[in-house]
Order: sequence, then C-alpha cells, then structure tokens
Amino acid sequence: MDNAILFEFREESKQILSELVEIVEKIEGDATCKNNPNFADFSQRIDRIMGASKTIALLFPLNTGLKEIGKITALCKAMGYKATEVDSPLLVPIFCGFWADAVEVLVEVIDNIENATKVERIIAGFVPVVRKRLEWLASKLEVVTSKEVANTKELNNMINDLFK
Repeated sequence: MDNAILFEFREESKQILSELVEIVEKIEGDATCKNNPNFADFSQRIDRIMGASKTIALLFPLNTGLKEIGKITALCKAMGYKATEVDSPLLVPIFCGFWADAVEVLVEVIDNIENATKVERIIAGFVPVVRKRLEWLASKLEVVTSKEVANTKELNNMINDLFK
C-alpha cells in the first residue's frame, strides 16, 4: 500500500478525531438535544474520515482497516444526524458514550491500518462494548423522514453490518 497515501490519511484523520473528542465533550456539557449544532458538526467531521477511507478503499479493496473505518464512521455520522432530530436529553449520554468509544477504536484502527490481524482484534474488542448500547439506542430513536438522515431500519442495518 502506498505509504504516502496512508500517512496523509492517518495524520488528517487523527487531527479530526482529536476535534471530535472536543465536540463530544461539548455535547456532554450541554443537555440540549434537538437541533444541537454540535451533533451536526460531529457528523460533518466524521464524514470527512468516512469519505477518505471509502475512497482509499477503492484503491486498496483488500485493506480491512479502511473497510472497518468506513463502517464505523458511517454509523457515527448517521447517529449524529439522528441525534439532531430527537428531543431527549436522556439519550445524550448514550450518544456520547458510543461516540467516545468509536473515536477511541478509530484511533487504534488508524494506527494499525496496515495490519489486518490487529485491526480484526481491535474490532472484535469493540463489538461487545457497543452492540447492546447501539441496539437499545436505535430502538429508542424515532423514524426520521429527512432525506439526509438514515431511518431506524437503516441504522439497524448499519449496526448489523458492523458486527458481522
């Protein structure tokens, strides 16, 4: 795999992930849920990593790390947009917990992107931590009609795809 491409992807992604940690901390400190601009900000930034990983994965279709990054970031993005549509401050800690876990895992996967065995181990450790949380959260979310937001069925499909 081209080291220059991976180096740039790794560096930019780590910068974005550090910004995402700050956004999650802002969200945790603000009980506002509906239309909270931090949710959309989170989704837009994670989308940058998702787009880059999916584009690079086209060049390197056998890279497990890029595929897993694409799945996790897609789910994070969908949950971010979904969060802007609900008005339940009680769900904020669940969203934030998932995002914090996801960002931590993304850092580890990005650090080990060239080692499929390590990536698989990292993902295997991530699965039990978040699966029940995500399934519970998805069950609590209302179906959203916005074209930009995945509906509950789509979220469940993303969750299932991540945990194959």
